[in-house]
Amino acid sequence: MARYRPPSIDEPAELVRGLGSDRQADVRILRNRGMTVRFANGRIHQPHLDRGTTVSLRVADARRLGIATTSDLSPSGLAAVREAALGLARAAPVDPTFPGFPAGSDREVRPVAFSASTAALSPEAATRIAARVRGRRPGGGGARGGGGG
Repeated sequence: MARYRPPSIDEPAELVRGLGSDRQADVRILRNRGMTVRFANGRIHQPHLDRGTTVSLRVADARRLGIATTSDLSPSGLAAVREAALGLARAAPVDPTFPGFPAGSDREVRPVAFSASTAALSPEAATRIAARVRGRRPGGGGARGGGGG
């Protein structure tokens, strides 16, 4: 299995280069990691770790806005999201109230909603916590009888 490699900040930044001086753009990169623990027949099973990165591109072209998002971080995927955002902007009605995107630094990184201790949990540890929340032992029945989940 290929090792997960998040994109460098320079790869999505290429999306906005060469758009022209009459256009504005905003690139957002969201990296996430989540865990799902499934319950069935009163038992915990299938802890699943999910990681992902999405890139959203907002383009303003003469006060017409286009927004496109992708999780395909390949060069062709990033090129496709650029073309989609530009195409949507060209087709959108003019928004006379659009003030433009806020000015900011070229490489502003702001982590949101991150807990280092939660991120460090193994699937097994997360399953034990989920079992305690449900009042049951991992992999088996528990304090409560009956039903699945």
